[in-house]
Amino acid sequence: MAIDWDYWLKLNTVKDWEAVALTLNINPSDINLDSIEGINHVYDEIVPKHKTTYQKRIRLLEGYRWEIYDYLGGNYFSGNNSKFKEVFFKKFLLWLKHENQNWDLPHELKVYLDTLDNYSSKISNKSQKVKDIENNNKKEWFIKDVRDPEPEQDWYISARYFARQHLQNDKTLLMKREILASKVSDSLKIAKIFKRGGKKPPAPSTVLKALSNIEIP
Repeated sequence: MAIDWDYWLKLNTVKDWEAVALTLNINPSDINLDSIEGINHVYDEIVPKHKTTYQKRIRLLEGYRWEIYDYLGGNYFSGNNSKFKEVFFKKFLLWLKHENQNWDLPHELKVYLDTLDNYSSKISNKSQKVKDIENNNKKEWFIKDVRDPEPEQDWYISARYFARQHLQNDKTLLMKREILASKVSDSLKIAKIFKRGGKKPPAPSTVLKALSNIEIP
């Protein structure tokens, strides 16, 4: 069966063996695996001519799974704890391009690689924003402003701090409370300041509560 590149290239994550299969111009949809342990058997029986190259590529893929790259905003492996290891497909392809792996790729992937520069720039910009926040004096995030009422929750202090920072950059946000709250929510997420439970940042609608009855420019 021909590879449906339009489908595969739209996916956010793919299994590691699927990613490598696609670099070999092999359609993962043609391969039915019950477990990853069966991959070598499949390649022995169906496409033996690719077995050696496949094994080298999957080993290389695994070997760099913990490396951090600024242009990827981290690594190409997904943190999803699933039966199969998953990779962010676009990030994986960017890694192939930036690290000059010189893999022989299908024409469709070569063409697609040339379209990823804008995607790489977006990732790099986002990564830099995260670094900028992390390099700020974090203690300021947790120091209660004497002008503010007592916070109902600890994260209120940080939310109010970020709100004032955003307002310094854009005074018009004072009249756009919902947009301001959304920006504050994003800042809390980047700073890894979460609500009770420690998994998610406060939603913009909840952030608005933290910004009520306080003195902001």
